[in-house]
Amino acid sequence: MVGVAIRNKIDDNGLMENTKPIRKIAVVTGASSGIGAATALRLAAEGYYPVITARRSDRLDDLISQMKENGYDGLAIPGDICDPETCHKVIKKAASLGNLEVVVANAGVGYNGAFDAMTDDDVSQMVNVNLMGVLRLVKEALPIMKEAKAGKIVIVASVVSRVASPKNAVYTAVKHAAVGFADALRLEVGAYGIRVISILPGFTKTEFSDSMLRQQERPFDVVKKFWPFSSSEEIAEVIIRRIKNPRAEVVIGGLNTLAVLAARLFPRALYFLIGSIQNMGQQVPTDESERS
Repeated sequence: MVGVAIRNKIDDNGLMENTKPIRKIAVVTGASSGIGAATALRLAAEGYYPVITARRSDRLDDLISQMKENGYDGLAIPGDICDPETCHKVIKKAASLGNLEVVVANAGVGYNGAFDAMTDDDVSQMVNVNLMGVLRLVKEALPIMKEAKAGKIVIVASVVSRVASPKNAVYTAVKHAAVGFADALRLEVGAYGIRVISILPGFTKTEFSDSMLRQQERPFDVVKKFWPFSSSEEIAEVIIRRIKNPRAEVVIGGLNTLAVLAARLFPRALYFLIGSIQNMGQQVPTDESERS
């Protein structure tokens, strides 16, 4: 049977008897597309029962259908992780279905443009989705994992968590905060057998750019013409690998890894280069798009 373990107990005669199968549960946020959807599919293939959430219920239903076509199963719970009740409902339901073994905090929203062009609502949404959504979800899951003395918490952040990006100030800030949270939490919960894993992708072939609160062509975007992009499936594969063999932090992509090392070892040179790129080109506003 896919995605279950068997609980044994001693019967009245001192013999082992099998009782109800126990599902291995994995929660994935932002699962309507991109990295979240790919990760949920890979988790299902690895024997987990994914409990997926995002705002777009039709996309979640499509993903569950795709799982079933491949012989797997899962549960969709539509909702917005900006709402504390959604985080509570998702984790409570997940824990009721089996052993909550994995939480993948993946939901996020971006913003391209100057900081002083942001409204208070823009800033609030960035903080609520990219940071508070992570904190609320993890806070709901921790008591369950502490009691089980096991669990994997995967926080999908960004290479900008370690390397600042111009015209991306608040996104950079909240992703720094998410990884800082992971670094501190790792020390806090390690004694309970809980592993905290930070995943830092760079440019990715997803709908993320299309769903930003504000889109502008940034001078830095010229880098995209020669910087390699990862696919959602490639990032999902890394996530699965690190769930099996945890590492504290994983930067995805060779050039991204070099950029992070440069930020640590040669920050002045790196940010001089980024500043030079920033001064190239012009900003071209485009239509706003709603986040997923």
